[in-house]
Amino acid sequence: MKSSSHTITALVVIYLSLIFIPVAYADPVAIQYFHQKGCHDCEITDPIVDRIEAQYENMVITRIETSTADGFNQWNKYGFLEVPAIVINNETKIPKEEITEEKLKTLIDEYLVEEENITEYTTEEVTRKEQEIEYIN
Repeated sequence: MKSSSHTITALVVIYLSLIFIPVAYADPVAIQYFHQKGCHDCEITDPIVDRIEAQYENMVITRIETSTADGFNQWNKYGFLEVPAIVINNETKIPKEEITEEKLKTLIDEYLVEEENITEYTTEEVTRKEQEIEYIN
C-alpha cells in the first residue's frame, strides 16, 4: 500500500510539472518593426532598433518591409498612418513620433518583468500543489 501511494504521488507530481513547464519559461518579447527602404525616418530609427536588439536576449525583432503587399497588410491591420512603426507582443503600438530608445527599453523591460512575475507565480503554484499532495498522502 505504501509503494502504491508513493507511485501515485510521483505520477501526480510529474503530471503537474508537465502542465506548468510551458508557462514556467518566459516567452521572448516579440517586436514587429514596420519600415520601408528609402524612408528618411526609418533611417533614423533603424539604428535604434539595432541597438535594442543587441541589448536584449529574450526578444525577437521581426523587420517588416511595408512596401510589400504582405508587409503593408500587416502594418495596415494595426491602423498606423506612417512608417516607421513598432508593435510589441501584438498589443502595444508605437507610432513613428514615439519611437525612442528610452521608450522601447522601458516597454520591453515592463514585458520582461511581467513574464518573470508569471513565471514566479506558476512556480509557487506548482510547489504549493506538490506540498498539498504530499500532505494528503
